[in-house]
Amino acid sequence: MSDHINLIMNPSVSQDQVAEGGEQSRSATPINNHPYASMDDEQKDFYAKSMKLKFQAMLFKNNEFLQKAIGTFNENTVIKYPRIWQSLFYLLKIEREQICEPGTNKLKWKLAKKLASPTSNLWDLMNDYEAVGQKDDEYREYQSLNFIDRNIENYYIEDADAYSAAVVGRIMRWVQAAVKLRRADIVRRKALFRRAKELREEAIVNEQKRKERLDVELVEAEVKFKEDNREEIEAYNNYQAKSNRESEGGDQDESAEKEVPPVLPIFNKEAFLTNWLNLNPPIIIPDEPIEESDNDWIMSQAELDYNVNSYLGRE
Repeated sequence: MSDHINLIMNPSVSQDQVAEGGEQSRSATPINNHPYASMDDEQKDFYAKSMKLKFQAMLFKNNEFLQKAIGTFNENTVIKYPRIWQSLFYLLKIEREQICEPGTNKLKWKLAKKLASPTSNLWDLMNDYEAVGQKDDEYREYQSLNFIDRNIENYYIEDADAYSAAVVGRIMRWVQAAVKLRRADIVRRKALFRRAKELREEAIVNEQKRKERLDVELVEAEVKFKEDNREEIEAYNNYQAKSNRESEGGDQDESAEKEVPPVLPIFNKEAFLTNWLNLNPPIIIPDEPIEESDNDWIMSQAELDYNVNSYLGRE
């Protein structure tokens, strides 16, 4: 776990303790109570990347060098690579009308720069952006990951750095990292939902098969029992038939008075079921999984299937 994440989750660990190793201090902090402790490796990786995005956002707000760089950049009346800024605004759900020429998708820097000043809340919006987790609110098409990707696909980070490494290059890297993490998180959750759904459907089918097998094996067990005890059952039936004839006034067989009445073998259905269920317990049916909404990424069914299958190693 990186040091800045440890500091976020464990505020009692100081910067000096981290620099010195601080293992004892870390072990004394409540990290084991943090959700991070119960995350799988991929969730931990996503969490670390999400915290890195927030950390970088706060540098824009709190770092003196970057604050001056932003102030200097905002003095420009015309800028290069405007779509980098535009993509940042759209990712943070800022409306097109606030930053573009009326009726167009052309960035109007005179408007946009007011939202990107050193003292604006843009940096707080960046810090508040959550790349991980569902997004079920409404998104305009230009605020989608699809649009944002296309918006800067012809820009190169080397060119952005050459123009303004401190500001534009950093913004582009942040947008690209946020979109990449967001896509990865959506694919993961979609894949886990599909796998959970498939496992539930499989469990339902297997439980039905188990019940059907019980019915078949119960009948087979009863048939086998009767076959194994055929002579005893016939003897009992013959004895009962003979006793009925005598009770109806037929000839009395004196030897019958000395005969020990046979016992009818009875199939112990309850014992069979108890033993069978011990060997074949009911299959637990998982709860119906709930599919989360991710309205910021527009995917066709074919795209969804491809991404999910790739994640699950099926393609």
